[in-house]
Amino acid sequence: MSHTLRELLKDAFILRDGEGTVDLNDTDVVHVGIAFDVHGHGPHDAAIFVDQNRFHASEDSVIQAAHEILTEWMMEHQQDYLKELEEEYGDDALDVFIENTNARAWSFKSAEKAAEQLGGTPAEEFISIVEPDQE
Repeated sequence: MSHTLRELLKDAFILRDGEGTVDLNDTDVVHVGIAFDVHGHGPHDAAIFVDQNRFHASEDSVIQAAHEILTEWMMEHQQDYLKELEEEYGDDALDVFIENTNARAWSFKSAEKAAEQLGGTPAEEFISIVEPDQE
């Protein structure tokens, strides 16, 4: 069963951090990446990153940025879990810690479609939506 980004943001993830902007004045593709911690049962801790730059944005780049944001959050907020992994895996603990994450990406051909999926969800805490210029 396939879920929309909007459904996942509302039900499957607890967004902990993120950054990015959707500019409704811009015609570039909007790439959205979410990295999430998969250990345990959901909903899962997650981070979101949005990029609308035609010169460097891609699904891979937003996933990488979301992973970096999530890893930083996890390192700050899940110290007890990291200590447990260190006891069990020694020097490989950080690798195991990071391996317990996964990611998904979406590309929207219009900023309006991206804003429809992000608006009214917990993503609004981290993602700015720039409204169209009024003339």
